[in-house]
Amino acid sequence: MEKIKPGRPSIRSITVRRGVNHHSVNFSQQLAKEENLQPDCKVEITKVGKAFYICFSSEIGANIRVKLNGKAKVKTFVASSTKIVNNLLNYAAAEKVATFLIGRKRVVIGGMIWYNILPSISKF
Repeated sequence: MEKIKPGRPSIRSITVRRGVNHHSVNFSQQLAKEENLQPDCKVEITKVGKAFYICFSSEIGANIRVKLNGKAKVKTFVASSTKIVNNLLNYAAAEKVATFLIGRKRVVIGGMIWYNILPSISKF
């Protein structure tokens, strides 16, 4: 019998949350793994036309930090950014929480690699 790994099945996504005292961007386990997110990474978004794009780099944006959650101490990657949260919640027409798929196709903008932020898959 195969041992079940901790955590939930994952897709390339981010969830943005507007709280009373903070704004957070949470990265799915799949996205963190595929983009090799580390505590020294940064995240930034940009808008081109009507589309939003996300960039993971060590040069621009909000710092990504690692939190250990649950008994299994699963790594969760989080960034705090009022700009990112407000822009994406407005994009999704959501008030407090929205989840977005992150495309796999790379786009070069200003010499940096960006990924398309696809329309919201859930919003509250």
